[in-house]
Amino acid sequence: MLLTDVQMPAINGFDLLKLLRASNIAQAKNIPMVAVTARSDMSEESFREHGFAGRLHKPFTVQELLEVLKCTSREVPTFVAPAEAVENRVGRFDFDALLAFSADDAEAALSIIDSFITETRKNQALLTEAGQTADADKVAALAHKMLPLFTLLQAAEAAALLAWLEQQRGTAYCEEINTKIAAALRATEEVVEQALLIKSQYTL
Repeated sequence: MLLTDVQMPAINGFDLLKLLRASNIAQAKNIPMVAVTARSDMSEESFREHGFAGRLHKPFTVQELLEVLKCTSREVPTFVAPAEAVENRVGRFDFDALLAFSADDAEAALSIIDSFITETRKNQALLTEAGQTADADKVAALAHKMLPLFTLLQAAEAAALLAWLEQQRGTAYCEEINTKIAAALRATEEVVEQALLIKSQYTL
């Protein structure tokens, strides 16, 4: 089975599927492909009509991944949640799903948290830059990239603001976009601050 993001910089998932099916590689003609997407405007049935074996909506859980595997594979591994999980809920944000694959490995959890902080700070800087250059399409692309993780963390305010910015692709840049960017930067920074608190739990 092959997982592919629907929206990628060089090629979208639909075109990738067509290329693989048209290739001379035997396995490429039959390998089940699952679309991974944050889009909410297409149903799973629509993706199946395009030739995909299924759809995973970002962010997805381990259990949702296993459900898709059941439809495309004969053997599916059993996922058992650890009996004693590290408490990763801080304030209003839930980091348990983000750290699900780290289990009791503190080093792995620390690496995931560090990566989240680094990537978020980088995207915050790029979002600021896109606002300064009044580039609505770039703002929308960055919001699309950031949205799944903040949805996963149940960061409702940040997710709502990013979802609004994501919808501004192809629109004329306006002052409201600037206002929403500023609010999104504040909301995402609040989540980063919570991540730093969780990080301190692993480094004490």
